Amino acid sequence: MKKISALFIAGLITLCFSMSLHAQSSQQDLDQVELMKQFIGEWKHDSGNDTVSYISYSPYGKGYLFKAKWQANGETYNEAQGIIGYANSYKRINMFFLWQEGTMARDLGQFDTQDKLVMKRRNANFEVNFAIWEWTFLTPDKAKFVYKRRKWSDENWDNATITESIFERVKK
Repeated sequence: MKKISALFIAGLITLCFSMSLHAQSSQQDLDQVELMKQFIGEWKHDSGNDTVSYISYSPYGKGYLFKAKWQANGETYNEAQGIIGYANSYKRINMFFLWQEGTMARDLGQFDTQDKLVMKRRNANFEVNFAIWEWTFLTPDKAKFVYKRRKWSDENWDNATITESIFERVKK
């Protein structure tokens, strides 16, 4: 009886382990290049109080160029531009931001599901991971953006600031 119980438990552990491996490999098998195509175009977030955010993505080969701007009362008060490419045989997405005052940031991540991109932001020296953001497509023309930021000196995310926004595709 002990032998049967031990074999059953060993079989159950093996089954659970193999299911876990399958789940991980399917996540990595997502076509990151194809999924990035969902971003093409211009997106807008109206945060109220006459404040609007825009971000546009245009293809550049398999990568992308993007521009972002923030406006209040019709006047632009911040801008950023950047490039998007891939690493690790197109399994990871790299985004490089150049802000108008000259600082840079790098985001690295991937689609975890068909609809959800998760990126980690590093400082200009690429040493500290100080932000995590998620972009979840709710529909092809609507997405939820969640941005979680901590101070560079914080070792955990307990006191992080979290903001959520809804972006809609701008129809032209």
